[in-house]
Amino acid sequence: MTDLTPLFRQCVNIVQSELGDSIQPQPQPIKHQDEQNYFVNDTFIKESQEFYTMLIQMNKYIRDIKAPYLAISDEYANTSTLSIDDKNEIDQDFNFKVQQMYKKLNHLEVYESKRQKLTNDQDNTRGGWFNRVFTDDEASFYHETVAAHRKQVLLFLMETLNYVNKTFDSIQQKRLSRERQLNLLNFQDIQDDQMDVDHIANDLDIIDTNGQFEDEQVPSDQLQELEFENREFLNLKTTQLKQVEKVQQSILDIVNIQNELSFKLQDQGNQIGNLMDTHSEIEMEVTLGNKTLNKSKKSNKKAANMLVTMAVIFGVFILFVDYISF
Repeated sequence: MTDLTPLFRQCVNIVQSELGDSIQPQPQPIKHQDEQNYFVNDTFIKESQEFYTMLIQMNKYIRDIKAPYLAISDEYANTSTLSIDDKNEIDQDFNFKVQQMYKKLNHLEVYESKRQKLTNDQDNTRGGWFNRVFTDDEASFYHETVAAHRKQVLLFLMETLNYVNKTFDSIQQKRLSRERQLNLLNFQDIQDDQMDVDHIANDLDIIDTNGQFEDEQVPSDQLQELEFENREFLNLKTTQLKQVEKVQQSILDIVNIQNELSFKLQDQGNQIGNLMDTHSEIEMEVTLGNKTLNKSKKSNKKAANMLVTMAVIFGVFILFVDYISF
């Protein structure tokens, strides 16, 4: 076999000398127009970032005010501590802010649900029967991915907001518990001071009575009667003192029971929150499963329609060939 390599090189040189560099590969067109037909262009991600930034600021605010907020209010000892009115005002402002955040998050959820519904309606009505059978629905897959991502974003924002609210609620309950205990201690001090004043007054009365007895000569019968009355009076006061101590002990027991109930309610609230989070995760998994099942149904429907169409076409083709043959 003869070597044709020199002849091939001569042909290549002739072509290059005549055409030069005019032959260039054609660039592949970038398909942006189809993507613009179903690309989601809204401010959901921006608003979610702003929402999360506000949650971070609220959590930082809780850490900053925790020490002065939990400190015991004493206007005479330390003027830098917050007063009770200031703490109550902080409670009102923070609770109002949390309610606003819940409302804003609810608006985002409502917007996203309406957007998904509108997108699904557009996907169902977009294109004809031939496109739904023979083409891959990239727009539908893109919208399902965006919907799943945004649902995860909303779930994360809800969990973060619940965490911030529970953190502030815990320090608020701790402050109220401390104030109740402090008020109880103040009540006990007032009772002790009142009892001391009563004892001093009784001692003064006894001294005055003894002075009068020294000046006046009292019969022995009257002295015995007075001693008996004094014993009964002392017994009565002793009984009243025991009753007051019982009342104070009952108040302490009630405060302790109230604290235990508040802690148990807080634990139950945390358990309910965990159940709600679990329910949300299960609901999300069920939704994704339904979407996967619907997608499988669509794919199976497309394959079945394709087989039917191909069977019809081949049947017509065979009949046409048979007709031509005969």
